[in-house]
Amino acid sequence: MLSANLDHLEIIPFISAELKQLLQEAKEFLSEDREAGRYDLDGDKVFAMVVDAQTQPIEERRPEFHADYADIQVLLEGTEVLGYGHMPAGAITEDKMADKDVAFTAEIAAER
Repeated sequence: MLSANLDHLEIIPFISAELKQLLQEAKEFLSEDREAGRYDLDGDKVFAMVVDAQTQPIEERRPEFHADYADIQVLLEGTEVLGYGHMPAGAITEDKMADKDVAFTAEIAAER
């Protein structure tokens, strides 16, 4: 997991030049008002999903993980707390990897 401020990427010296460029492009893309939906930025390789959603209490959320894509969350307004863990995920409770590159588990051991 990487947590950062898009206005201060220079304080993260270990990210690749390619990732830094993608984050800059995402920042520029998101600087304009966008309708909810999927936007292909580089074909299927890089895309943005713009959603207008309300955050929920952590008790109502399920940990998720992905195999093919990095899930980069950009919070445009409001506040949100993201949980994470360094231990393997528990048993998969819902598997949508084939269709949506996402699977869910009931919990992450030692989630923070």
